[in-house]
Amino acid sequence: MRRTGFTVVVGIVAIILTGCTTAQPSPRPPTASHTQPPSASAPIPTPTPTPTPTPSLTSNRAALVISATDVTLLDESGEVEARLKLKGEDPTPFAEAINTAAGAAGVAATTPGGPEGAKFTSTFTWDTLKISTFFSPDECDAGCRGTFVYVTAPSVGTLPIHTTSGIFVGETVDDAKERGAQPTSDLPLASDPEDPSLINSTTEATRVVILDADQGVITHIRAGDGYSSLGGM
Repeated sequence: MRRTGFTVVVGIVAIILTGCTTAQPSPRPPTASHTQPPSASAPIPTPTPTPTPTPSLTSNRAALVISATDVTLLDESGEVEARLKLKGEDPTPFAEAINTAAGAAGVAATTPGGPEGAKFTSTFTWDTLKISTFFSPDECDAGCRGTFVYVTAPSVGTLPIHTTSGIFVGETVDDAKERGAQPTSDLPLASDPEDPSLINSTTEATRVVILDADQGVITHIRAGDGYSSLGGM
């Protein structure tokens, strides 16, 4: 069953402390005969240090992984739970899997029209992630369907998002370049090519993940059917 919509719960707790102090005469200090020395047998309490939690040996590896050709949903053990090819597949089942894994329900919508004369556009939208697919079911087979992914944050719900090489939104461009991102002759910054051996080709396009940056920081990740470079990396 598809879950749609978002539920936002905002809690606002206001605590207003008001105090009124009435001047009182200062108490007379006790005389020596009234002062009781501490008992020699009474132990002095020692503060108990708070233990530092031990990191789990089995870290959570669940993530949404973006490549030039597909998007993969990994479970907590790092195993493939679902995969969406960016060409020729209906993303509906994959979007439903994201809803469950991220603990956040996306909004699904289908509207008439689309790029290159497509008859329909279906979108699945979360706060930080959008999956769009364009298709004409009565004119061509599933191979005509193209899907695009647009990421604006390092996670969707509780699910981290990064490229195959580990690049995420919010990372510096310098760090992304250390993971293999490079400018091309026709793109400011790209990564995770479909076929690295073709990335320097000027006659055959190579599919890539596009990275948008502003002031030295990755702001968006884009992948989809049709995103390619003619080389220069």
